[in-house]
Amino acid sequence: MKRLALLLLLLPLFGLQWAVPVAQILRGETMLREGTALRLALQPVDPYDAMRGRYLALSFTESTREHSLPDGMRPGDTLYAGGYFTKVNGQQRVRLAALKASTGELTDWTASAEGPNAQVYAIEVSPDHSKVVIGGSFSSVNGSSKPGYGMALLSASTGEMLPMPVNDTVRTAGQNAAIFDIAVDNDGFYATAYSSVGRLDEANLEGSFKADWNGNLIWLEPCHGDTYGIAPTKEMVYTVGHAHSCETIYGFPNMPEVRKDGSH
Repeated sequence: MKRLALLLLLLPLFGLQWAVPVAQILRGETMLREGTALRLALQPVDPYDAMRGRYLALSFTESTREHSLPDGMRPGDTLYAGGYFTKVNGQQRVRLAALKASTGELTDWTASAEGPNAQVYAIEVSPDHSKVVIGGSFSSVNGSSKPGYGMALLSASTGEMLPMPVNDTVRTAGQNAAIFDIAVDNDGFYATAYSSVGRLDEANLEGSFKADWNGNLIWLEPCHGDTYGIAPTKEMVYTVGHAHSCETIYGFPNMPEVRKDGSH
């Protein structure tokens, strides 16, 4: 009687053990019957290699894809560079330079960014190639700090400073703050900011903004929390950051940080 009970108990287990491989086989057969066949181009088999043993070398045919620039944009012959350098091709260039895109030869475009922590984090060119917009931690450009504090709009041909009224409103630069990212379209440019400074006279924005190509402010998003990247589309503007309070625009309030030792 006990043996019969034990047998009846084990039968479902035996059934499950068989059910799994049977299901896998059926699924494989279904994939072979209904799936899409992929054909790979294989090179001849190298029968043996002392280091790799026996192996197959896979080879795939290269493909090309046409890429187009956004509406209104066209390729140019000048490459504009920004960073933390003081020389390019052996010649003095302070954080900014322009080179011939075809040869890498340095041009006579000589804008410069200065300050105790002068770095250029972002640089973009207007769609008509007439202007260059830059952002960073620098406190002046070409000797000017208004405009020139954390951002500047420059002539693409001469490097001359152009009017930029938005810099009267957005003032973010210095040792621990900067205009961090810039994106452009036909209507203007977009930028983000970060700051770990407690004084508004040194840095007054951690969010994002848009200005037209004359440097006039169009809109400003002043949420608290560093903003690192920005990407506009025709309908939306996407940002990347860690906004923790948007009460300034009637958004969500600041959320306390909760740790094991309590809220902060």
